[in-house]
Amino acid sequence: MNYDFRFTQKKPIPFPLIKDEVYSMGKGLLDVQEQALFYFGFLSGSRISEILKVRKARVKDQGDELTAVIPILKRRRPPFIHTLPIGKYQDPVEKQMSKRILDYIDTLPEKEDLLFPGVTRFTADKWLRRHIPPINILALNPKTRDFLELDNFIVHCHYLRHCRLTDLVISYDFGHVDLMSWAGWTDPKMCDTYIMMNWRQLSDKMRIRGVSNA
Repeated sequence: MNYDFRFTQKKPIPFPLIKDEVYSMGKGLLDVQEQALFYFGFLSGSRISEILKVRKARVKDQGDELTAVIPILKRRRPPFIHTLPIGKYQDPVEKQMSKRILDYIDTLPEKEDLLFPGVTRFTADKWLRRHIPPINILALNPKTRDFLELDNFIVHCHYLRHCRLTDLVISYDFGHVDLMSWAGWTDPKMCDTYIMMNWRQLSDKMRIRGVSNA
């Protein structure tokens, strides 16, 4: 059965940033909390509403990876929590992102419960708009299935989720079952929606940009 229905969308579908691009972009956020939220949003691949409910004590340095207990909040299904290895230290970029998150945690008061206290979805996107300028990015034309340049694209929190879930396919060979487990989905069609284009196009395009699947 063909689940690929994404091309019915009218707007261009922005191509995901690769991990190195996300890391470089995050350096523009000079506030430690803003930078930690940006990197945590990417590494966890979680919805911003879920990230803002993560407890500080549930983020752990395991020696070779950073793990976090993430609540999955999805309509039409009961909420649940699961533990994700959000930062693999053998990957130098993920290691640096994880370090920024841990450094931020060290600045929080001992009695503080939430990882990102006082932050709302509105303020999180406001930080990105204020400190990260719009970018020109490759996008997929949903009508012609050709690639085009999307000017002045504004990076937002949910876009980081698309980027990370796509990165898991590229960096760790995630398939549908792996992505469904990570993201808390029950519908396999969501996998194709979130990587934004069919898997072969994605693989070919990432190779063009110099990203190896090895």
